[in-house]
Amino acid sequence: MIFPDAIYQNYFINDTWRVTENLTLNLGLRYENYGTPFNAIRFPAFGGFDQPVETVVRQQRDNNNFAPRFSFAYQPHFWTSLFGSDKTVIRGGFAVNYDFFFNNILANTAATVPNSFGVTNFGASLPDATNPRGLANFGVSSLPTTGTPDPFANVQTIPSDLVNPQTYVYNFGIQRELPLNFIADVAYVGSRGTRLFVNEQLNPGLAGFNTLIRQFQNRGSVIARTNGGDSSYNSLQTRLDRSFNSGLLLRFAYTFSKAIDNVNSEVFTTTGGTSVGSDPLNRSVDRSLASFDVPHRFVATFIYELPSLFRSGFGRALLSGYSIAGTYRLQSGNVQSPFVGGIDLNGDGSAFNDRPAISNPNAPLNSVGFSNFIAENFISGVTSRTGFSDLNGNPVDPSDVRFLVSESIRTGLAGRNILRGPKQNRLDLSLTKAVNLGFTRLESDRFEIRFDYFNALNTPQFAPGTGDVTDTTLNNFRFNTGNLNIGNINGGRIGQFQLRYVF
Repeated sequence: MIFPDAIYQNYFINDTWRVTENLTLNLGLRYENYGTPFNAIRFPAFGGFDQPVETVVRQQRDNNNFAPRFSFAYQPHFWTSLFGSDKTVIRGGFAVNYDFFFNNILANTAATVPNSFGVTNFGASLPDATNPRGLANFGVSSLPTTGTPDPFANVQTIPSDLVNPQTYVYNFGIQRELPLNFIADVAYVGSRGTRLFVNEQLNPGLAGFNTLIRQFQNRGSVIARTNGGDSSYNSLQTRLDRSFNSGLLLRFAYTFSKAIDNVNSEVFTTTGGTSVGSDPLNRSVDRSLASFDVPHRFVATFIYELPSLFRSGFGRALLSGYSIAGTYRLQSGNVQSPFVGGIDLNGDGSAFNDRPAISNPNAPLNSVGFSNFIAENFISGVTSRTGFSDLNGNPVDPSDVRFLVSESIRTGLAGRNILRGPKQNRLDLSLTKAVNLGFTRLESDRFEIRFDYFNALNTPQFAPGTGDVTDTTLNNFRFNTGNLNIGNINGGRIGQFQLRYVF
């Protein structure tokens, strides 16, 4: 018998080797084994469409998760005129990492056929005025313990050869000491993800619009968490630091990057209407910008201890111990995918993974035209003399709108994550007053009075609007600056007061 194994095993060996006075190597090797947690349930993995629903397929063990890592630091002594005297360091590194089998996958598998099945139970009779809720005191103990799984029920499962996602990370950079206590750092940082988790529909519909005939007609929807995802991230990261000296710290950082993947970037939907791909038979059509792609990001940080104008007495107690700090962030807006919500255009069985066609790329981002058939049956209930109408049933010329939704147009479809919101622009400030305590002998003991202002300039911060072209809020980026909700506005400037005892 094969027993479930949910013991995480992680072993590593690592050593730092100073090869020469100016060259240091760091070498290491990890081994990770995350067991077979899915074997804890009766039917761990999918048995195939040629097998009965209740077919026991065990999860295979992933035993080859070896993760080498290597890094170096080199301080060049040659070309003194170029590098200076021991003021430049060249660093680089490479490592392999593995993700684990998180519990949500197991929970979803255990909650669907054939591990569980639903039942409708009204008790001895149908609900009526005297017994509106059916069987009294209905609970878990009232459910049947045996039954025959419905082969057409929705299934969430895994393939038996599901393995741990693998990521390669690498970097190479040059760090240089500059005058006035500044340090400049320029680096290339990248990663490559393979075997990433993705939700795949194994039994899609193939008949086309408004007709659901699945590839295997004797079974229903089967969504499997597979290793079908991959990603890449490449970035130029620059930084200029002034270490804390004479009461002042400064840091400026800018990152230019690009993140690409072929899935939804996260199995819990982050952009678009669903985590399932737009074409279940061709995963490559969804290869595009990742949902967390931020091509430009600038951050400036400072801490400044205000000098005291008095050396002693009441003036020093009142006007000393102040420091001000702040962080300013400016970065590209978030991305979003246009999708057709609630209409299964390609007949694959999912009503939230279809994308509209692009008609006029120069038209407003929120302009959409619906074919007469779609408009009459799903949107406004009316038809148009032009063959297309907007959400309110008004006639539109297809050449005047950005997106078209039609049961017959299946070419020139919008890509994934092609919408980008406004940039994010935010300044956070804090003012701190330290009060030293005279009744303790330790200089570190003190009270701190602190005022924080988040988004101090009250700059509008916009969260991505919906990408659903059937929604009037398409690309309507909502105001979002914090956690306070005021009508349709999520916050603004937020002030915070703290009193702390530090010891």
